[in-house]
Amino acid sequence: ISFDPNVRLPIWDKSEDCRQAILEFLPYAHILKISDEELFFITGKEEIEEALEFLFQGNMKLIIFTKGAEGAEAYTKKTKACAQTQKVKAVDTTGAGDGFIGSFLYQLYQDQVEIGTIENLTAETLKEYLEFSNKFAGLSVQKKGAIASYPTYKDMFS
Repeated sequence: ISFDPNVRLPIWDKSEDCRQAILEFLPYAHILKISDEELFFITGKEEIEEALEFLFQGNMKLIIFTKGAEGAEAYTKKTKACAQTQKVKAVDTTGAGDGFIGSFLYQLYQDQVEIGTIENLTAETLKEYLEFSNKFAGLSVQKKGAIASYPTYKDMFS
């Protein structure tokens, strides 16, 4: 189970209701994608490394921390990986986070990574996944729209 809380406070009557709903679902997830903009709201912590113990609850195996133009990080209980993004001129960031996690999950699927073995991923492999997903999101923000802006497989390798 992959969980991207995708915090959108305007659709909630009370922000605390949103936070409580996220906290209720968190222990059921195996993979969490959380952004730098969501970290404090969800965990009460300013830094990801301070929040890891809180986030690694229940079934959690992998935490992906996205930082927009500053790249992304991935954490298992055994290892950590970081990847920077290439600087691009963003036209529209709509859907970038969804594209990022979708392309990350695609890589897990392609490599036939199962939940029971996700903790055994190396820092090198996690970094490759992050770099691929950073590239995917980076290409998508250079066009208008969400899904319509997503690069094709060919775009990724040309």
